[in-house]
Amino acid sequence: AGLFTLLQLWLFFHTCYYEFRAYKKRRDLQRTKLSIRISFIILQFCALYWLITDTIRMGIDPWFKFLPSNEFMCSWLSYSPKVICIIYLSAWLHQIALRLQLSFKGSHLAVT
Repeated sequence: AGLFTLLQLWLFFHTCYYEFRAYKKRRDLQRTKLSIRISFIILQFCALYWLITDTIRMGIDPWFKFLPSNEFMCSWLSYSPKVICIIYLSAWLHQIALRLQLSFKGSHLAVT
């Protein structure tokens, strides 16, 4: 799980660096393209958060048993993946809709 976390962190920071650099070079991006980029960063952040909370909850806590003694952390780590799942799937569907809109823009198959 540690390797996946490191790879996800590297991908997240690489994407943020690349998108910030691209945004500084081209400020005339269309609103749809910018929304797709922001949605992709939100997807990566949600996946990273989900991975870290599940690693703590299912990989680290069974060995060290620190969650039952901390009521706030226990409830936070047990309920937050449910909320992040909803945010992740909403951003994913939003990104699909934007990509469809951008792909078929100007054709007879355009999404209305």
